[in-house]
Amino acid sequence: MLSLKCFIGSSVLATAALLSITPAAAEDWSGFYLGVHGGGAWSPSSYDHVETLGVGGSEDNREFFSTDGSSVAGGFQAGVQQQFDQFVLGVEGFYTLLDAKDSSQTDLNGIPRTRETRLNDYWGAAARVGYNLDNAMPYLKVGYAGTTLDYVNTRIADNVVVGESSNKVGGVLLGAGVDFALTKNWTVGADYSFTKFNVGSQQQTRDGAAVAAYNDDNDVKLHLVTIRLNYKF
Repeated sequence: MLSLKCFIGSSVLATAALLSITPAAAEDWSGFYLGVHGGGAWSPSSYDHVETLGVGGSEDNREFFSTDGSSVAGGFQAGVQQQFDQFVLGVEGFYTLLDAKDSSQTDLNGIPRTRETRLNDYWGAAARVGYNLDNAMPYLKVGYAGTTLDYVNTRIADNVVVGESSNKVGGVLLGAGVDFALTKNWTVGADYSFTKFNVGSQQQTRDGAAVAAYNDDNDVKLHLVTIRLNYKF
């Protein structure tokens, strides 16, 4: 977590240095753009874990645990936008590489276990509404984003994996940011995205056989803060 905070801090300083350059006023924010982004992600999540006797089996035991994974993140985005007077409407798609993982030790049925959760990558699309301030454009966005949720249940005594699952999950994306025009074609900005994923019922397996499930009350979230660089055509 410390390295992630250092990374975000250095990214903010780098952006401040870029913004110290006297920017050229953007005549128009309209057009298609491509860009890259980098920053950090964190995922404070809680799980309602239900042990079952296979698919459809009766409940055997239940426990609650939480994880707080974090990761350096980076990826690319592409979008198109059109300016109408001072308002700028657009749509953007993105893909972010990340590996936000953490583990929690539990003691279900008197057996110490390590429960590791991991969010692998983050992708989605969002509609954006911005406001033109000449060389700056703050915006809000809403859309849909997805990730791959991996779960591994390991018995501590012999380090044996007793259950695991991997599923793609998604949810509503909310966010905000601001872009600054460095030149007529180049922009730099900062962006924040938040998604609470609809995890649903997840079934664990071991050697292909159902062994346990964790139910619908999971609370899995992702926060992503990035610095962006775009080229507008």
